[in-house]
Amino acid sequence: MVYPFIGSSMVYPFIGSNEAYCLIEINEVFRLIRSNEVYRLIGSNEIYRLSGNNEVHRLSGNNEVHRLIRSNWLCRLLGSNEVYRLIGSNEICRLIGSNEVYRLIGSIEVYRLIGSNEVCLLIGSNEVYRLIGSNEVYGLIGSNEVYRLIGSNWVSSLVGSIEVYRLIGSNEVCLLIGSNEVYRLIGSNEVYGLIGSNEFSFYLL
Repeated sequence: MVYPFIGSSMVYPFIGSNEAYCLIEINEVFRLIRSNEVYRLIGSNEIYRLSGNNEVHRLSGNNEVHRLIRSNWLCRLLGSNEVYRLIGSNEICRLIGSNEVYRLIGSIEVYRLIGSNEVCLLIGSNEVYRLIGSNEVYGLIGSNEVYRLIGSNWVSSLVGSIEVYRLIGSNEVCLLIGSNEVYRLIGSNEVYGLIGSNEFSFYLL
């Protein structure tokens, strides 16, 4: 997938579905972005919504969901079992295929390797490694972070950035109060709402 941005023009080619969208200034090949739009293309299994500066794309044919929310970028590739988010300078990446979860939050880096049962927390120059063989609970009061690992479940609360993540098996619940974004991924069902843009979407795969 290639996203070239030339001046004010944007081109989105989707090689898997053999489709190309070109946004030239404020005009779009199919529609205008000035007003909110919702439309579906059933033949190509594509649903996307353009609301102001927010853009939601879903391509069922190549199992790709990606959202561009102002400067935030949420992308999920179901085919490759990859979920990653770019929020400003924060990056959250989960690779299910390789059983690896890692998060980069400013200078704080947290990553988890489920296959090797290893958890590594890097905060500044401090480094902590633990094994998940038994249940463990540890809290970092200075950085306002609390992590709890119960079996294969992972509950993480970041009070400083007002983020709550909970990973239970294959289900994922994420609440970002700072960016007014709530989404929940349960199996193949996906529910997410954007409070800031007054937008709520429900996808039942």
